[in-house]
Amino acid sequence: MKYKVLGKTNIRVSSFGFGSYRVTSDSRDHYKALRLALRSGVNLIDTSSNYMDGKSEELTGLLLESEPGVRREDLVIVTKAGYIQGRNLDIVNRRASEGNPYKGVVTCSESLLHCIHPEFLSDQLSLSLERMKTAYADVFLLHNPEYYLSYTTGLDQNTLRKNFYAGIKEAFEHLETEVKKGRIKYYGVSSNTFVEKPSLRNFVSLEMLHTIAQEISADNHFAVVQMPMNLMEKNALVNYNLQKGEKSTLRFAASNNYGVLINRPLNAISHNAVTRLADFRASERNDYKHLASAYETFRKMEDNFRNFYIHEINVTAQQKETFLKNLNLTVIIRNSMSALTAPNQLTELYDYGIQPRLNLITEFAQSVAGDDASFGLKMNEYSRQLDRLITIMHNLLAAEANRRNSKIHSVLDNYLPSDVQGFTLSGKALYMLSSLPQISSVLVGMRKASYVEDVVSVSDLEPLPNPEEFWFMEK
Repeated sequence: MKYKVLGKTNIRVSSFGFGSYRVTSDSRDHYKALRLALRSGVNLIDTSSNYMDGKSEELTGLLLESEPGVRREDLVIVTKAGYIQGRNLDIVNRRASEGNPYKGVVTCSESLLHCIHPEFLSDQLSLSLERMKTAYADVFLLHNPEYYLSYTTGLDQNTLRKNFYAGIKEAFEHLETEVKKGRIKYYGVSSNTFVEKPSLRNFVSLEMLHTIAQEISADNHFAVVQMPMNLMEKNALVNYNLQKGEKSTLRFAASNNYGVLINRPLNAISHNAVTRLADFRASERNDYKHLASAYETFRKMEDNFRNFYIHEINVTAQQKETFLKNLNLTVIIRNSMSALTAPNQLTELYDYGIQPRLNLITEFAQSVAGDDASFGLKMNEYSRQLDRLITIMHNLLAAEANRRNSKIHSVLDNYLPSDVQGFTLSGKALYMLSSLPQISSVLVGMRKASYVEDVVSVSDLEPLPNPEEFWFMEK
């Protein structure tokens, strides 16, 4: 594993960090993946109070508590605050109902609020440290403060920005007190709009944040920024949006010795669609005739189940309505097909749209089947046909994604040494990012051991001698 210095913090961090956006303390696989990453040389963990409703931070705490070989002083823990959803939303709503609301709360939707007011940040940090079983965070980031700019209404642009940066200054001043208390070592900002055009309504200027921090103290602890960047989203480096068009955000950060963390290195957002920068494995070759046949077989089986439970099972009307509401997997699959472009999207659909309903179908059916031995056989066949349909869909999506990826491979290979040209697309994408000297650490979602292994495969490579050649030459 290669290591870099995290800007003016002088903290030595692994060139790849463990991104914890979708990991949870409920998963043994996630625990094993984090443990493997640390054993492989990763020393930076990036998490947030809202990731998996706090269970991401709890995973870090669980590992610190359970692994005697893991020492807190060997880790660099980065966490964030700002989002209000899930358990945080309950806390905020309860305070409001008691007549003691947090100040500075911005409403984004019924289920999502946002806040960076000092009192809120203080309470959030306390909860984060408790979940992570640690006395301090190495880095504490304001999480996407641009939500204030996006969702505040009734103000002209000048007033909006004036209020926004006043709120940032107030937050920074508070975080300096947290440094003095020893609860954090450094602080910073994670923003998706650092890299955008200054004319954008919710643009966050690193130049302005730098000025604010200097106004507070020349010896301030504003030291780390986080932003998105990948093979398709290059603005962090190529969009000269600061110092009157003289520097990009990445160059400005480097010239002022800020540590830079890169997120979404493998998930590119373009035209409101997400492209996964990875190769995919297919278990067999399938065509659309296979898909049509598997879909029709599963549809008929689901119809038979529906008719059986409507006419044969003696349950209440409410029970029947609940059951039939979930016995609609063919509809969910059919309505989703046109939007799926890669196997990872299918996995999301299965994990969050299909599997929960399948569990409810199975539990309900078992509860009313009694000792009917034939039910088990029917349910097994139903699950088997669903698995067959999902497998064919995966194989077709994998083949199509890999065909698209072949073009990206061809472009990248023009800039890569021969010993790297055989790597996976994700490996190449990560290598291209980590080769940029302005980047301190690339944050990678490593929910599985195989993801950790993919990162490790490129972690010891020497950086490209002229990495910017690709970033500026290729669109």
